[in-house]
Amino acid sequence: FGVHLPWLDAAAYIPMLMLVVQLPITPQGCGTRDAFAAVMFVGYASGATEAEKLAQISAATLSWGVGLTLALAVLGLVLLRFALPRIAR
Repeated sequence: FGVHLPWLDAAAYIPMLMLVVQLPITPQGCGTRDAFAAVMFVGYASGATEAEKLAQISAATLSWGVGLTLALAVLGLVLLRFALPRIAR
Protein backbone atom coordinates (compact mmCIF):
# COMPACT_ATOMS: atom_id res chain seq x y z
CA PHE A 1 0.00 0.00 0.00
CA GLY A 2 3.02 2.28 -0.15
CA VAL A 3 3.70 2.40 3.60
CA HIS A 4 7.30 1.39 4.31
CA LEU A 5 8.09 1.21 8.00
CA PRO A 6 11.73 0.48 8.92
CA TRP A 7 12.34 -2.42 11.30
CA LEU A 8 13.53 -0.36 14.28
CA ASP A 9 10.63 2.07 13.98
CA ALA A 10 8.20 -0.84 13.71
CA ALA A 11 9.69 -2.37 16.87
CA ALA A 12 8.98 0.91 18.68
CA TYR A 13 5.55 1.77 17.27
CA ILE A 14 3.79 -1.57 16.77
CA PRO A 15 3.62 -2.44 20.51
CA MET A 16 2.00 0.95 21.13
CA LEU A 17 -0.42 0.30 18.28
CA MET A 18 -1.32 -3.10 19.74
CA LEU A 19 -2.00 -1.47 23.10
CA VAL A 20 -4.27 1.15 21.53
CA VAL A 21 -6.21 -1.54 19.64
CA GLN A 22 -6.97 -3.31 22.93
CA LEU A 23 -8.72 -0.28 24.44
CA PRO A 24 -12.45 -1.08 24.73
CA ILE A 25 -13.55 1.92 22.67
CA THR A 26 -14.47 0.42 19.29
CA PRO A 27 -15.04 -3.13 18.00
CA GLN A 28 -11.69 -4.80 17.27
CA GLY A 29 -9.93 -1.46 17.44
CA CYS A 30 -11.31 -0.25 14.10
CA GLY A 31 -11.12 3.51 14.22
CA THR A 32 -8.71 3.80 17.12
CA ARG A 33 -6.14 1.73 15.23
CA ASP A 34 -6.59 3.86 12.11
CA ALA A 35 -6.40 7.15 14.00
CA PHE A 36 -3.24 6.10 15.85
CA ALA A 37 -1.64 4.82 12.66
CA ALA A 38 -2.55 8.02 10.79
CA VAL A 39 -0.74 10.11 13.39
CA MET A 40 2.28 7.87 13.90
CA PHE A 41 2.91 6.49 10.40
CA VAL A 42 2.09 9.42 8.10
CA GLY A 43 5.80 10.07 7.54
CA TYR A 44 6.30 6.55 6.19
CA ALA A 45 3.65 6.67 3.46
CA SER A 46 4.73 7.42 -0.10
CA GLY A 47 1.75 9.49 -1.28
CA ALA A 48 2.20 12.90 -2.85
CA THR A 49 -0.45 14.64 -0.75
CA GLU A 50 -1.54 14.32 2.85
CA ALA A 51 -4.83 12.74 1.74
CA GLU A 52 -3.02 10.09 -0.30
CA LYS A 53 -0.76 9.27 2.63
CA LEU A 54 -3.71 8.92 5.00
CA ALA A 55 -5.53 6.74 2.46
CA GLN A 56 -2.51 4.45 2.15
CA ILE A 57 -2.20 4.15 5.92
CA SER A 58 -5.92 3.47 6.31
CA ALA A 59 -5.83 0.81 3.59
CA ALA A 60 -2.84 -0.89 5.20
CA THR A 61 -4.25 -0.93 8.74
CA LEU A 62 -7.76 -1.91 7.70
CA SER A 63 -6.56 -4.73 5.43
CA TRP A 64 -4.42 -6.14 8.28
CA GLY A 65 -7.40 -5.96 10.63
CA VAL A 66 -9.72 -7.72 8.18
CA GLY A 67 -7.09 -10.31 7.26
CA LEU A 68 -6.36 -11.16 10.87
CA THR A 69 -10.07 -11.39 11.70
CA LEU A 70 -10.67 -13.81 8.83
CA ALA A 71 -7.61 -15.90 9.70
CA LEU A 72 -8.65 -16.13 13.34
CA ALA A 73 -12.22 -17.06 12.37
CA VAL A 74 -10.95 -19.94 10.24
CA LEU A 75 -8.53 -21.04 12.96
CA GLY A 76 -11.35 -20.91 15.53
CA LEU A 77 -13.60 -23.11 13.38
CA VAL A 78 -10.81 -25.64 12.81
CA LEU A 79 -9.97 -25.81 16.50
CA LEU A 80 -13.66 -26.01 17.41
CA ARG A 81 -13.96 -29.15 15.29
CA PHE A 82 -11.27 -30.81 17.41
CA ALA A 83 -12.56 -29.40 20.70
CA LEU A 84 -16.22 -30.48 20.40
CA PRO A 85 -15.55 -34.24 20.69
CA ARG A 86 -13.36 -33.64 23.73
CA ILE A 87 -16.00 -31.43 25.33
CA ALA A 88 -18.67 -34.09 24.71
CA ARG A 89 -16.64 -36.65 26.65
